[in-house]
Amino acid sequence: MGSDCSCCTNNTNNTDPNTQALRLNQRWIQAVNEGNLVGCKFIHLEDPDVLDQVVDIKTRDRAIHMAVRKKNVELLEYLLDNQCDLDCQSANGNTALHEAALNNDLSIIKLLIQYGADVDIRNKNNKLSKELCNNNIKREFTKNKIERLRKIGPKVKTNTMQTETADDIFIGGVSIHEVNNKLLRDYNKITQQETEASKKQKLKKEEIENRTKNGIVLTNFGRIVGCEIDEIGFFIERVSNKDNLWNKIVKDETTITRQKELYKLILYLTLATLKQKNNSETKTNKTPDDESIKELVSKIKEKLPKEGKQQKFTLTKEDFVNKFHNYLYEIHDAWPKIF
Repeated sequence: MGSDCSCCTNNTNNTDPNTQALRLNQRWIQAVNEGNLVGCKFIHLEDPDVLDQVVDIKTRDRAIHMAVRKKNVELLEYLLDNQCDLDCQSANGNTALHEAALNNDLSIIKLLIQYGADVDIRNKNNKLSKELCNNNIKREFTKNKIERLRKIGPKVKTNTMQTETADDIFIGGVSIHEVNNKLLRDYNKITQQETEASKKQKLKKEEIENRTKNGIVLTNFGRIVGCEIDEIGFFIERVSNKDNLWNKIVKDETTITRQKELYKLILYLTLATLKQKNNSETKTNKTPDDESIKELVSKIKEKLPKEGKQQKFTLTKEDFVNKFHNYLYEIHDAWPKIF
């Protein structure tokens, strides 16, 4: 973000997680989180350095951590075959091998060792990977077994970016024989949608920054609460890992069906938006106007899908990740303006 952005005042080092997130390849983050191998390959073609990009600002996970944790062997092998950083460490010091050990996933442990994973790296808790798995798996970390796996080495692959023969041509690790017209159309459609979304996000950012800079208030909600509804939506949209945001607020639930839970969600997001907007220069521990929050909750309920005979609203984690910020933008646009 630019230095004139209100949420970045006194942040000359640009260490704000959301600021860093905007610099990352969001399409890569989405493809990795969804386990979309074809999408990952195309994005890798466009950006050869993307393999070792952080996919979660908070945890500092890379794609290799996510592939191991989600047991996505196809994505993992693609990353390994294209020489990703096999021993990169997340914020807690875990390598991919640590993650595999935590999962007690013997097949992935063997695969990583075959590719040369360092078994002697310790995490922030001074733990070796073999110290994180159960006793049965620990037996696989003997010197002889590790040496045997090292000798076997990686499987011979022909789908890396570096491989190209007279019989086959590979684009971003995808054989042209695998890429049909439908796949290309689908990918182009997704790319266009993401480009359009990126443009809209940039325009919304500029609009909000301009309002903040000039002290413009559009609605009574903004006047009373201290931020506009679209600012709450923009706060959500900029978060790189919305799954983590949901889990932080809603904990272990995958669906919200009660008004009390929805109120809690909106209150948290409003306070987080105010904190970021004021950059902690003013106190934000004061609870926003209760009636305004309740009115916003009521408007959101109208947007949400209804289920059952009683037509109870339902907000799933998936809808929160993909649609919730757009609900807030629509509500903001329809909210009565004060001028």
